[in-house]
Amino acid sequence: MIRSTRIIVSIKSTYTLNESTYSCEITDLSLEGLKIRTRQILEVGDLLKISLSLEGKDVVFFCVIKNKGEREGEYGLRIEELHPEDKTTYEEYMLKSFITSNIPPTEQVNL
Repeated sequence: MIRSTRIIVSIKSTYTLNESTYSCEITDLSLEGLKIRTRQILEVGDLLKISLSLEGKDVVFFCVIKNKGEREGEYGLRIEELHPEDKTTYEEYMLKSFITSNIPPTEQVNL
């Protein structure tokens, strides 16, 4: 199976769930999703609106929680929707990250 390569980051961010906004830290990014760490208890299937700044540009993601992470308060999210301009900003950021770190955008996963 092939999946998107993850870029390890530490980005302070916020997310909105049921009209309430909370702080979180984004710990990794991929072309398909991201991982967050938060103090709030979330459930698989929750829909979050995540806001963050990438290179001075605000990007808004709509994501669904697909799994709980290995550590307390970590959650893996799948990107469901991005505005076209936000998608361009995100893809450019990811491409720059792949180039500067000299890693491929996808990786082989052995199951």
